[in-house]
Amino acid sequence: MNKLRWSAVLSVFLALLMLSACMPQRSAPPPQIQTYESAQPDITYEEAEPVIPINYELDNLPAELFSSRAQSGLLELTPLATAAPQLDLSISQDFHVTRPSRQNNYRVTTELANYFITGTSNPNQPLLFGGNQVERLGTLGTWGVHVPLNLGDNVFTASQGGQTTTITITRRAPAAVVPITAIIQNSMYPATQGGVRVGGSIPVEATAPSGSTVTASFSGQSVTLQQVANAAPGIPATFRGQLPVGQNHPAGVTTRVGPVSYQLNHGGTVTNFQSSGDIFVAGQGSHIAVRVNTYLGLIIPNPAQPLAIHQVLKTGATDFVYAENNTHFRLFSGGYLNKNSAEIIEGEVRIGNTISAATSFMHERRETYLFTGINRTAFHTQLRDNVFYFTLFNSAGTPLPNFANSRLFSSVTATANPGRNSVTYAFTLRNPGLWWGYQVWYDGENTVLRFQYRPSLSAGATPLSGVTVMIDPGHGGTDPGALGIAAGFGPDENTLNMAVSFALRDELVAMGATVLFTRTQLNQTLSLDERLRAFEISDADFFISVHHNALLESTNANTVTGSEIFFFTPNSQGPARNVLDGVIEATGRNRRQVNQGSFRVTLLARAPSMLLELGFMSHPVEYERMTNPEVIRQSARGIAQGIVQSLR
Repeated sequence: MNKLRWSAVLSVFLALLMLSACMPQRSAPPPQIQTYESAQPDITYEEAEPVIPINYELDNLPAELFSSRAQSGLLELTPLATAAPQLDLSISQDFHVTRPSRQNNYRVTTELANYFITGTSNPNQPLLFGGNQVERLGTLGTWGVHVPLNLGDNVFTASQGGQTTTITITRRAPAAVVPITAIIQNSMYPATQGGVRVGGSIPVEATAPSGSTVTASFSGQSVTLQQVANAAPGIPATFRGQLPVGQNHPAGVTTRVGPVSYQLNHGGTVTNFQSSGDIFVAGQGSHIAVRVNTYLGLIIPNPAQPLAIHQVLKTGATDFVYAENNTHFRLFSGGYLNKNSAEIIEGEVRIGNTISAATSFMHERRETYLFTGINRTAFHTQLRDNVFYFTLFNSAGTPLPNFANSRLFSSVTATANPGRNSVTYAFTLRNPGLWWGYQVWYDGENTVLRFQYRPSLSAGATPLSGVTVMIDPGHGGTDPGALGIAAGFGPDENTLNMAVSFALRDELVAMGATVLFTRTQLNQTLSLDERLRAFEISDADFFISVHHNALLESTNANTVTGSEIFFFTPNSQGPARNVLDGVIEATGRNRRQVNQGSFRVTLLARAPSMLLELGFMSHPVEYERMTNPEVIRQSARGIAQGIVQSLR
């Protein structure tokens, strides 16, 4: 399950690697940064007529969010509405080696220095590994042996009841750097897209054989690139240069011109290449600006910290670009946005706005603020010292909403920041205990900010009446998650996640809660963004993504057990701790950490959201216990009690 963290920011990380892939230098050169402006662009602010929707206090989220409801399997469940799927929780008690797998004839090649071999067995018969009896830690016959590896073939045998399996693990030395004869395709700038102002220069670069001659051409201009660091002939090396852009480009607009052409002369052989991405030229009076075209645009402080997410932009958010390299845009609003998450805006760039009205709507469970005239601009949020700051960039105008009937806030102020082309609204909390989360989305020409109230416990046997919980059974469909120590001869993570999720549903419904699922079938495949959409369009007070953990093959998994939980937003930290405490108390499992991490399903702040790792599929005893229906119910009761505790 640890791989899920990379799914949250995989595109960020992979793009970051483009600059260093195939570079053998011990100290790779830092990425080349192109800066467009020394000051902010002049912005023409558009004014829009105030259009106030009716009944905005109701759940009228934008239609594009609702379109995911059917495909994501979002269901409201009662005890009889949806029966739990039939799940096979049994573990084979026949002798099998499960890692390396039978499909590969029990052979594997690796650079690892150690390897954890796993399997199943008859618990009532001796199990031998290398002629020595294996001490099985559990009672159902699962086993694991951690072995050191020498370079070359390492041969092991495991046997039981007259059946013997031979295991061959080949350890190879780390691959040496291999000479190349061509330019690495994704190393050429731009790998995805690049912007430049008329009269400026393009920061061209490529990875090519050391000692070669590399030239780059664009729009009638050419430059010979310089090798950045010395390397043996033919070894991959970085070449860089600045390619001037002429004045012959349309004024007042940004134009998509095309790719950069590269020519390689290596050993007298001349080969031509083109960059994978196109260059966009901002003519006189125009500026490079981008629009987020993925579900979330993750803003990081610098490209060297792909997991340090400090702001989250929504689909359609726009901003001017201050600088860029081959992987990231540096935005005027601050931070870096991966180029795979945005598109350069073509034509006339008009992303300035005037806030013409700010309107409030009060509801028994939330309050909503509508900012009219804001056309999908970038925004930042921050909660500090009981003040929530909401900054809208490329914006002017400071109308104030009516907050007289607000249960959350004692004051709301608006401050224009001319130096940053932005407006900051400061919401001072009257009742911090009522704060539960917030949500931002775009609705046509408007930006909507909604605050969620903390739900209340009810008296009696149904303390969660009026509370809605969304359960996300992790993985599913084509993604089984961790296979577990039985690896095909026992339940995988997908199956155990679903078992715990339905047991949790039963516990919560018995306490009076309304329960929503992101999916309800083992064979249902959902992307991480589809799970986030389900959470956004729901009225959930909690989002819990249920998972089970596993370790890499190099680790002695016999030594690592326990439950841990991950959160990202500050409003999730306390509830996450309570849920973990509940699980530990109910199951007696080893207590690991409450971690702040950047799992994608935890990135939204509309209500407490968390990713729970109940235990390790790679540990024989913990795996066996987690397949026990009574232990599954204990885990569910612990989670439910943690939710109740979060509302006390």
